[in-house]
Amino acid sequence: MRKSTIILIAGLLLLCAVLCTAGCVEVPSHQISDSPVVETADIVS
Repeated sequence: MRKSTIILIAGLLLLCAVLCTAGCVEVPSHQISDSPVVETADIVS
């Protein structure tokens, strides 16, 4: 019983940490576009 309670509390803390940090990710606006990205040999080296 004690071991399952510790696992439950650890899982809830992990879930809370993931949910709290999920909104903290910033995506730069220049990465969001409708046109496809084309890489040339000059860019990829």
